[in-house]
Amino acid sequence: MKTIKEKIFTRGYWLVTIRPVSFIEKRIPDISELYPIIQKNSVRLRGWNFPHLDIRNPPKIDIDWVGEDFEWEHYLSSWRFYQSGLFTHLSGFSVDWRDQSNLWPAYEDWKPNVLLGAGSVIFQYTEIFEFASRLALSSAGDDSMFVEIKIGNLEGRMLFMDDRNKWGFFRNYTTTIREFPFNIKCSKSELLAESRNIAVNASVELFKRFGWDVERDQVSSWQVQILKRG
Repeated sequence: MKTIKEKIFTRGYWLVTIRPVSFIEKRIPDISELYPIIQKNSVRLRGWNFPHLDIRNPPKIDIDWVGEDFEWEHYLSSWRFYQSGLFTHLSGFSVDWRDQSNLWPAYEDWKPNVLLGAGSVIFQYTEIFEFASRLALSSAGDDSMFVEIKIGNLEGRMLFMDDRNKWGFFRNYTTTIREFPFNIKCSKSELLAESRNIAVNASVELFKRFGWDVERDQVSSWQVQILKRG
């Protein structure tokens, strides 16, 4: 039987790494402080928080990290938080797991690894960088932070409009790339002041790889609308 991580990698996924630029092995000396840091800084911009915390089960505790593996309906995720301040998060595209969901069941001709929601991209990037800015302010942070995001299993996918308040696309936007990396190193102050702008920039760069040359201001406006509704 596949582990949750192995299962996630079979379809579309987001792989996130957030860490201080300088390495201190025991930046957080007491391992019992790790989970409360995640609890305090978890981001809830919509109904599902980032990272998601499983209140039904205690977190895993290892030598120098805590974490959770979670699977419910079309939500799959796995995160680890280390005493060094390193945070990693792996999650699946919800749209790829409708075949095991009762809340969002698959339609007759549905297949995984076909679609990517444009609105969910903006939301996900925004959540990630908001969480990174909060983590930078915690005892796990430092004056300079590094954020690395990789979106995988993209080849052949088509963007679709998953925002009911938006019109659909007038043409198909598909990509031939297998994965899309977005990395940034910035100061704590830059991350705090610009987290949402960085998320918009990342979204625009991804959309360009699908052939959608959308204006940055349009994505920024969409982000504002999404957050108001969220």
